[in-house]
Amino acid sequence: MRLSAWPVAVQQIVGYLAAGILASLPDFILRSVSARGYTIVVLMTLASFIMAGYLIRKKNLFGWCLLSFFGAIGFYSVPIMLYPLGVVYLWLFLSIFVLDPQQYSRRNWIKYLVVSTMLTAGLTIFFYSPILFSPNAVIFITKTTHFTHLAWQYLCKSFRPGCNPS
Repeated sequence: MRLSAWPVAVQQIVGYLAAGILASLPDFILRSVSARGYTIVVLMTLASFIMAGYLIRKKNLFGWCLLSFFGAIGFYSVPIMLYPLGVVYLWLFLSIFVLDPQQYSRRNWIKYLVVSTMLTAGLTIFFYSPILFSPNAVIFITKTTHFTHLAWQYLCKSFRPGCNPS
């Protein structure tokens, strides 16, 4: 049975209209601005999983470097990348039991895994170095006015206006 091209065209128009409406709504604009780093984390997580799947099947030094680069970019955008990248590296570590012996020996696999992890950490520190080693970084971290300690009563009042802990 052959399908007509008309429903596909209608589906594309409806898809473009829905995307245009969602892209112009203020609440979605606010969410996309507030969570802009998480989009990069999702992209780098997907790229890391794809690269890890490739590395299990094929021995490729450039692939290991790309995996480290993806992880470092994800860490640079939002440090919460620790969780997805931890899952990727755990998957790679547990894959030692299903490796093709012609591609990797267990010793080489562990070596590639450790070097890739260290390269990810090194690249992340390199990306953060302009921020961490600037003269104002210590002042901002230790003497910031953006974060202050408040009493419990303020926390309680933020949840319930009539709350008064004693």
